[in-house]
Amino acid sequence: MVTRFVGKGEASRCLNLSDTTLKRYRLQGLLVEGIHWVRLNSRCIRYNLDLLQDWIQNRHDPKAHQKAIDIYQANLLANREPNESEVLANVNPSPTSRDRSGNGGREQGKPRKERFSHWKTAP
Repeated sequence: MVTRFVGKGEASRCLNLSDTTLKRYRLQGLLVEGIHWVRLNSRCIRYNLDLLQDWIQNRHDPKAHQKAIDIYQANLLANREPNESEVLANVNPSPTSRDRSGNGGREQGKPRKERFSHWKTAP
């Protein structure tokens, strides 16, 4: 399941609600931050379109909507149990994996000058 986060314009078009109504629901606490919407920065809000559609449909049945929220949260990568191939990939990283040591691929403590000593300099 891929979650679609959309801006207020697309959310209001898809839900047939004005962007003012979406903002009002958000400010009143009817829509929950981190569930129905996320704040990317101080000026950028994105709405979880799937959960908003479910919220509208199940607005008067909180248990049904909570079920949709639980499914959404269970499918987040942070909440999933890694499968066997993901565990093996982390134990035995492939040789093509990017170096993340922060030392630019050089051996620890090896000065930059030594690394390039094989290069010929122009006369």
